[in-house]
Amino acid sequence: AKMSVEPQDLQQQHDQQQQQLLSQKGTDLVGQVLTALTPHLPALTCQSQVMLWWTLATWHYTPAPVEAAALLQVTAAAMAQQALLPRGLSVSMWAVARLQLCPDASWLAAWLAAMRAALPATNSHDVAVSVWALARLGVPPPGEWLAALCWRAAAVAKQMAPQELPVLLWGLARLRFRPSLQVIQQLLQRGLVLAHTGQLSPQGLALTLWATASLGVQPRAAWIDAVLASVAEYLPLFRALECSGLMVALVKLKHIPHQSWMDMWWHATGDKLPAADNQQLVQLLWCAVQLGQAPPPVWFAAWQQCTMQAMVVGNITSQGYGLMWHALKQ
Repeated sequence: AKMSVEPQDLQQQHDQQQQQLLSQKGTDLVGQVLTALTPHLPALTCQSQVMLWWTLATWHYTPAPVEAAALLQVTAAAMAQQALLPRGLSVSMWAVARLQLCPDASWLAAWLAAMRAALPATNSHDVAVSVWALARLGVPPPGEWLAALCWRAAAVAKQMAPQELPVLLWGLARLRFRPSLQVIQQLLQRGLVLAHTGQLSPQGLALTLWATASLGVQPRAAWIDAVLASVAEYLPLFRALECSGLMVALVKLKHIPHQSWMDMWWHATGDKLPAADNQQLVQLLWCAVQLGQAPPPVWFAAWQQCTMQAMVVGNITSQGYGLMWHALKQ
């Protein structure tokens, strides 16, 4: 069973954290202003360039091709002059990824070189944002570059915020890059601290376990149980997506939770089944069976009702039917 848990869009820290959505009138106005501003982009300071990137990405406003090319060009010039600070580099790449732009190879190479040179001055936020953006773009950098960034992540691991560590691990998993053992130990230790102190959100807990399993890392059972203890406290807040991602991680880790934890799991997840899509419905049952767990009658009856509705409208794939049949036979 395949699972891709996508983190919510990572917002850059700013005085106003709340995302702002533009009306159609506002979108038209931003387009007019950006068109008028484009010829003057080279005259902007580096800080102004970064703020422009941040604003467009926060509003989800994708510039026209000509304007996007001009923005990328002035950013490339700033990178060539080593004028962008680490935060400016990370914000620029974050905006490019969030707006789903496609910079050419020379721009990406310039960004990688500039960030590599700035690594000693980067903080945990810059590291996490950079890995997230590269993974979102589907651009795997050279292994040596990622290794250097991971060593920097280990150095600043103790300062990683709750929203940064899960996203960093998710990005590494999507890029299929497994850091060294020393780096993994530092990151997992930080994850344990964040989980134990209740700072990781349901999504953060699910991503941390899923990414760890996807990287082929096998933590100690005590580490997994400690994270699951935090999961138990937040189970009522878990969505179906996070529930299925968590179960996929446990199967990959070959970790069977304690029966008391499973009892809480069945009780808390039964009412989330109506909100689950066809893939999540299949995974929830299949993963439980792989862990040697039989669902209680109440949970199983709710699952049957939800999957019946999915089958009637044709939402179950052939692979889904195969996994369901295999689970039911077991």
